[in-house]
Amino acid sequence: MLRSAASAPPASLRPHQDRCCSAAFRRGDLLRFSPQSTHLVWVLVRHGVHLEADVDEHEALVVSRTFSKTWSLAALRLGYCIGPSWLIASLEDVALPYHLDAVKQLAGTIALDFRKEMDERVSFLVEERGRLATALADLPVSVWPSGANFVLFRPENRAGAEVWQELVDRSVLVRNCASWPGLDGCLRVTVGTRRENEAFLTALADVLRASSVLGSASRSPVPGKESA
Repeated sequence: MLRSAASAPPASLRPHQDRCCSAAFRRGDLLRFSPQSTHLVWVLVRHGVHLEADVDEHEALVVSRTFSKTWSLAALRLGYCIGPSWLIASLEDVALPYHLDAVKQLAGTIALDFRKEMDERVSFLVEERGRLATALADLPVSVWPSGANFVLFRPENRAGAEVWQELVDRSVLVRNCASWPGLDGCLRVTVGTRRENEAFLTALADVLRASSVLGSASRSPVPGKESA
């Protein structure tokens, strides 16, 4: 039965702050929250999490997946969602014509035949994510736990935007979240290949080490003058 737009719950297009540090929600928490919500609950699920069977025609819960992360097909801008029929019908009403061409559909379908390779890639990313987090813990930065393919961190003694620029100067690009609400001074690094991760860690250590040297120099007494 198609639900009318007048009876549909309001929707807030507000990305949760935890998308930046990828703090994981437990399945039970989401399912308890959804029936009580007066708003639409839209969940982007990660690899290994299965909520599709929990979608119900009478609850405002939508589950979506993207091919960008685990399938490494970000260039396709491809994904899907499962939700109540009244919502899917509304989405189809506003979707742009021909927004999903035949090539993208074919590529996404073929990708599903390579589950073994995808699982291996996910295992590698999880291992490298742990290695990145461990290495960052040895540097003067605050690190947040992550359940995705990136790690959020904040330099302790330097402005995040300054560190970001100095990393760019060293040909290393991370996401600058320093000006985002609730993420003052934060940066976000995506887990890459082992070589890319090493390049990032080396560059970041170099930037922070240079900052430490400059800070020590500025506190040193001027030659020929007595310190107070």
